Amino acid sequence: MTTSIPDGAGPPHDPAAEAGRDELTLRLVEERLAVAKRRVAGETVRISTTTETAEEVAEVALDRYRVEVTRVPVGRVVEAAPPARSEGDTTIVPVLEERYVVVKQLVLTEEIHIRHVVEREVKREAVALRRQRAAVDRVERGAQPSDRPDAAGSPQATKAPLR
Repeated sequence: MTTSIPDGAGPPHDPAAEAGRDELTLRLVEERLAVAKRRVAGETVRISTTTETAEEVAEVALDRYRVEVTRVPVGRVVEAAPPARSEGDTTIVPVLEERYVVVKQLVLTEEIHIRHVVEREVKREAVALRRQRAAVDRVERGAQPSDRPDAAGSPQATKAPLR
């Protein structure tokens, strides 16, 4: 086995000295890869946003809940106290009174009728809604990006170009 010496290392090559040898020496060469990065001036991109305000009408249906109380005189004698009851959207609450006569009687003097009423009202109100839009500007190679004014007329000092 013959060990090779990389090119440029060891004694210089002498073909006359090798002529007397029976052995043939073959020099090996190795390539090595070297990778590096470098910054190249390229395209510059600037992104800016604008906010728009649009007036729109918001509409919502509002329900109001109220009760109406009506006293209805009855004046009827009953054997036992009637329970409270509901008829449609009305709740009826009996009101009782004991009266002493020769005989004790239970007299239904009145009923309280409570009617449930729902009223609906449509309310309209103008509200301000905001929306943002993005604008992308490309700058040519070698050109310096300038701080041009935005839609409001003020320079875009806070909007730095992206590279």
